[in-house]
This record gives sequence, C-alpha cells and structure tokens, in this order.
Amino acid sequence: LRLLQDVVSAVSRPSGPPLALENEAVEEAMQRVRQRHRAVNQQQLPHIELTDLAELYTACRGVHGPLHLDDAEFRVYVDYLHMQGAITHFNTPALDSLVVLDCGWLLREITVVVRRPELHRLPQDEHLADTPNFTELYQHALLHPSFVPKLFPDLPEPEQLRIVNVMLLAGFAIPVLSARQHGAFLIPALLPTGFSAAALPETRHTVLIALHSTDFLDQAEFFTEALLARHCHQPVGTFARLAAQLARLSQLSGAKVRQPQLSQHTAVISLGRTVLVLAENRALHCIELRFTADDADEQEDGGGLQDARGLVGQVTQCLQSICHTQTLRHELLVELPREEDDSERIFVRVADLTEAVQTDTGEEVLIAERFIPRDQLLQALGCVLPPQKAKESYDCFISYRQGSDTVGTHSLANSLLAAGHSVFYDSLSLNCGERLADEFMQAMTRSLVVVPFVSRNALQRMLVVEQDEQKTRDKLNTQDNVLLEWSLALYLKQVGVVQRINPVFVGDVTTNPDGTVQIEKFFPADVAAQLQDQVNQPTF
Repeated sequence: LRLLQDVVSAVSRPSGPPLALENEAVEEAMQRVRQRHRAVNQQQLPHIELTDLAELYTACRGVHGPLHLDDAEFRVYVDYLHMQGAITHFNTPALDSLVVLDCGWLLREITVVVRRPELHRLPQDEHLADTPNFTELYQHALLHPSFVPKLFPDLPEPEQLRIVNVMLLAGFAIPVLSARQHGAFLIPALLPTGFSAAALPETRHTVLIALHSTDFLDQAEFFTEALLARHCHQPVGTFARLAAQLARLSQLSGAKVRQPQLSQHTAVISLGRTVLVLAENRALHCIELRFTADDADEQEDGGGLQDARGLVGQVTQCLQSICHTQTLRHELLVELPREEDDSERIFVRVADLTEAVQTDTGEEVLIAERFIPRDQLLQALGCVLPPQKAKESYDCFISYRQGSDTVGTHSLANSLLAAGHSVFYDSLSLNCGERLADEFMQAMTRSLVVVPFVSRNALQRMLVVEQDEQKTRDKLNTQDNVLLEWSLALYLKQVGVVQRINPVFVGDVTTNPDGTVQIEKFFPADVAAQLQDQVNQPTF
C-alpha cells in the first residue's frame, strides 16, 4: 500500500510549477473543497468530476458564466489544490476529468486486483475462484479485460476504466499479449515468486543495474562490490515492474519471441536470437542483466548477441519511467577484465567505458585508474559498446531516414559489426566538413550489400499532398537524400557494382484500447496512392 501511494503521488504530480494565487481566494477555495469533501464522504462518494471543481472555482473567484476546463488560471488552481493535498488530480487525458478527494479509496480499489486472495478474500471470490480468468490472474499475473467488471461488480463501467487507467499510468498494469495472443494486462505485483526453468545457455555478457538515491554514487568514477552493497537498494516491486515492461517491449519489437517466463526474482525474455535473463543480485542489492544465446550453434558465431546494445537502450528507457515514479537513480555497470593482482571486482558505467574507448585511440584505454588493452576490452565488453569506426570498404551500407528508424538501424549496425562485418552507417562513418551526399554516394560504390530501411517515416517526404499544393511543390523542389540513396542503389545493382539490395520493411506498431498490440499493413492504400511516380528533379 505504501508503494502504491508513493507511485500514485508521483504520477499525479502537476505538469508545471504553479503560479501564486491570491491568499483570500486560495483560502476560500480550500474551505469550499473541504466542505465538498465532507459532503461527498457522507454520501460515500470519494471523488468528484473536474466540472464540479470548476463550479467551486467560479464561486470562489467570482467568475460568471461557463468556464472552459482548459483555462490556464483554472489549471493553476487545480495544481495548487493538488500540491496542498486537498485533491489528487492526474494531468493525463484519460484521467483528466477525475478529481480524487479520498486517495485511500483509489488505493483500496487497486488492491481489489493487486492482492493475495488466500490472505485477502473478497465476497466476489466465492463465485470467481474456480473460473479460468481468476486462475490466470492470481497464478500467472494476467488480467483479461473481460474479467474487470466481475472484479468490480459494484462500480459502473467508467469507474472501472478509471481504476485500470490509474494502474496503467503507475506501471501496476502493463498491456501485453497472452499465450493465446489475446490482449491482457500483466500485473507485476502478482508475478509468482519463482518458476522452473530449463538449463539456460552460458551467460556471455552481464550488465549490472544499480539503483540508488544518493549523490555519493553519482560522483564515483568506478564501483567496488563493497561500495555497491553499501549504497544500492532495490525497493519492493521494482524488479517485477522492470521484467514486465521488458516483456512488453519484446512483444512490441515485432520479432518472433517465445512467451516470457517471469517471476518476482528471475525473468527469461527472448528477443530474436537473444535470450535475456534478469536476476536479482541480493549480495549487491542490484539487478543483473545477462545476455545469452538460444543454442550452442548461435553462441559459436555470436548471433545470440545481435540485440544486446539495443536491449540495453530499452532497459534504460524502462528504468527511467520506473525511477521517475519512485524517486530513484540508476547506473548501468559492467565489470572490467580482472588482472592477476586484483583482490576485488571493479565495475564502471557503460557510458564512461564508451567515452574512454572513443577518446583513447591508442592500443590501451585508461579507465578506472588503470590501462587496459583495447582488444581485451572490445573482446570482453564489445557487446555493450557502440560500433567502432567503420573501414574504408564496406560489406553493408545501411540507408534510413533520421528519426524513428534510428533505433532499429543502430541495432542492425551493432549486430553486423559484432559479427565481424564492415558497415557504412552515417552517424559513425561520415566526416564533418564534407558534402554528405558526395560521401555517402562514394561509400555506396564501395559496398557489397545495400540495406534500405523502408518505413512510413522514410516515405513521408516522398508523398504527394494533394490538399496542399505548396507542400507538394516544396517536396518536388527539394533534394531527398534517402530517395537519392535508393535510386543510386538500384542503378549500382543494375551495373553490377552492388551485389544485393536487402530492404527491411517496417510497419507501424499500435496499441488498441483493450491493450492488444497490432502491426499495421506496411503499404496501406493512403500511402501507396500518394507515392510519387518519378524521382523529383533535384534528387535526379
């Protein structure tokens, strides 16, 4: 309950610093809200609508006529009342109309779902306990949307949706696909305490997630086991929430993945050929992020590590949302190769290691007050380092539109470089001060394979907008480097310079209101109809 309250308070924080309100108006506002609070409590209604609050506002401010709920001064008033503890209000579209006067009501409703039924029984359990949905929820932590009304038989549907939305906002429910590929909500707090997993492949690389709330670790240049054990802590529920969010991301990736195995202390998540194992390190009060491979054959060629860097980035995103709601800080650490006279393990930040490898161009890299051979570092920790500078000739040329496609192409560049291929990737291979078009065209003539990333984002600048002639003229009169790369690739393939063109088509991933994940058709009719028939003149 304490964790629920802390997280609910964090996610309902006002969107910006409130302005000062006149003392008399504020005092009157507080008094009227307290009166309404007592009135609704007598009616056993622990919340009101935002429109009700607007009526109180007009009364205490002397405003006449209907009030627009987006009025800036009214929003300052709402934020102030929230900060004073008179109300709880969420600055999100799905919950904007809800004004909670009794936060205990909200927590009690959430614990209708988040509970252990053998310890906390409710009247509705008598006829629900033998149903498949009840078993699915309290044995596998999956809440099906159709089961929500049965858990809350006394609440109207809008109230039920509000409870679910608060849980989604606070990270107590994660939309996922069930084993039957139906939309469901994963409840991290209800994950089992353990599971029986088959023998896992040998761990190839480990990243340590250190959670803390002190300035001392922020200032440390490197970390020992004693330092981590003394200053790190892992609040209850943190591991389960991280595992649930990663399971969600693995399903959103579009890769063919196995159903994840999740528990309160260990999790196994598949992404492509990478098997990610999350495990608590209780001695260091940290979480271990272990990268393995699916089978022995893939371990031999390093294929199982293809998504390691991309997954480290996804873990970082998940940690940022979790730490925001629990006022935590996090560090992603890797263990340095040990020397013969080392008496203890030494860990450094992934970011610091990356900077050291990129700054020190010699054969040895200075990190954690020691010189380590570059080759030894790359062999031991190359999995989490960014790609190194590419060679002058390239096995692969990656063509993509900057923006939403950057994450996928970066992961591809990493996996190809980790497998020993030379790759042209603009953010790593282009030199400052040179004409970009000239340099990437020359690089393509020295490449064997071209991989265009074709997505809605990549095509956006190529679409003809019939409703806006000015935009269409601007597009036709502007050089499009992505279109230039694709046109040049086709020409070089035709004359035998480029051996192959392997396009990667990326469809839109959307989440339906019921929590199901859907991958849209890549070429919907509206996109196909608006594509240009010819390459525009500046690009040609």
